[in-house]
Amino acid sequence: MVRRFATVLVAALGALTLSACEPNRFVSGWIPYWEANDGQVAVRDPDASTLFSEISPMWYGLGGNGTIVALTGTSTLDAAVAAARQRGVPVIPSIYDSTSAGVMSSVIANPTLRAQHINAIVSLVMDKGFDGIDLDYEVWAFSQRSEWDTIKPNWITFVTSLANALHARGKVLSMTVPPVWSGGTRGYWVYAQPELAPVVDRIRLMVYDWSVSAPGPVSPMFWVDSVIAYSSSIAPPEKLQLGVPTYGRHWWSPADDADVCPDADLDGVEALRMDEIAAYRNVPGRTTVRDSTGELRITWTEEVTGFSTDQPTAPPGFVPVSMVPAYLVPADGSPLQADRITPPGGIVSCAVEHELYVSDATTVRMHAKAALDAGWSGIVVWALGYETADMYQKLATLDAGRPNGDPVVTLDPIVAPTASPALVAVSGRSYDPEFDLPTGVRIVVTNTSSSAVVWDRTITANSSREAQGDLPAGIGVHHGFARNVRLTTGSYRVCATTLGYDATDPQPTVCRNVTVP
Repeated sequence: MVRRFATVLVAALGALTLSACEPNRFVSGWIPYWEANDGQVAVRDPDASTLFSEISPMWYGLGGNGTIVALTGTSTLDAAVAAARQRGVPVIPSIYDSTSAGVMSSVIANPTLRAQHINAIVSLVMDKGFDGIDLDYEVWAFSQRSEWDTIKPNWITFVTSLANALHARGKVLSMTVPPVWSGGTRGYWVYAQPELAPVVDRIRLMVYDWSVSAPGPVSPMFWVDSVIAYSSSIAPPEKLQLGVPTYGRHWWSPADDADVCPDADLDGVEALRMDEIAAYRNVPGRTTVRDSTGELRITWTEEVTGFSTDQPTAPPGFVPVSMVPAYLVPADGSPLQADRITPPGGIVSCAVEHELYVSDATTVRMHAKAALDAGWSGIVVWALGYETADMYQKLATLDAGRPNGDPVVTLDPIVAPTASPALVAVSGRSYDPEFDLPTGVRIVVTNTSSSAVVWDRTITANSSREAQGDLPAGIGVHHGFARNVRLTTGSYRVCATTLGYDATDPQPTVCRNVTVP
């Protein structure tokens, strides 16, 4: 399966060329460690990768006392990171709450453990040279709903402290959360979207798993629209990404509960990847429609024959041993054990109904268009490696409106102080026009008389420039920076260098002079 999918996807992407000259970056996605090979295929393709705004390998989990542990070997992670960097795509790994709900809650509630956890995350990002981190902490929210009032303020404190630590180093913070909808009256308010929207750089909404235990759509458009409406009302749109499934579910059950059916379990559900649905729909006798939810719905009925202990009267003659549960087959070598026996019960037939809902490339495009029409950053796919090649072809027909071009940095005029020592305000803007993610910016202040560097910091340019109105459309307004630098009497040169995401791009520097009397 893995080799076949990778080969087909590469071939298809190669045959249907996207625009490699003009990146159109509004697609993000997770690469789970169990899809390490398939998950990299599109990222490695020079055409499909122009759609990616960032990728998030899912390789790390929460350890004891707030430590970070690798969920599996890192050789394939290194390969995924290398593939992204080769294409100039930012790498923002996800940390998954791989322990119990109680452990996660205790870590964010305890100041000592919380600080240890933040230090572990920052160290991971800096040591590996990642562009930031994505928090995918779910388990405590789903299993500790009665404690949300206690968890929420601890969550806000944790995320805010982590954001400050990462932003002080030129890195970004993303959080992946279940959604809120119906105007804020339904959903997972514990994640504090309104409070944390000014703090984080990405909010990823997991808008999938609407139907799990009973047949129905995984991510219906009416739900998507409701989530978009709420989050758009409480967060800057360029910070928002719509979580999109590249999977579906297949349910089956007896058509009539009154029927006597085989003992085999005829009630069930299974998850299916997007790249597996062709085998289900291209079969005579099955009906495939795209309903109002936007997903494919595939239905069919089959006749199932097998042994049932509920059969009131066994039919005349013997029953093949192969059709009888093992516990009913004599084990004592009786004359009836050869290949046919007469156990209690008999062979019955039963009609079983099948119903399958799944996203295909058209579904994903519908979701992406809804997000882009609302001014959102775009979509984040769960999961890379499940998709089909035509998904990228359909997404390429949308336009995120990124201006493109080389990274840009400017410095605002510096107001000379009237006395020493003084706090000198250094501000400006820094952005990479291919992306709506904030960039890092390095600020260096040099004493021009001694040539000594007196201040050298790399920070994240993520403050609003809405009031200045000097940012191009398509990337949002959160690409400003502002710092106060304490200086004594002397002449200084203040320089800012933008740190774009594509290593092949220039990293421009601008400078201004200031004198402190």
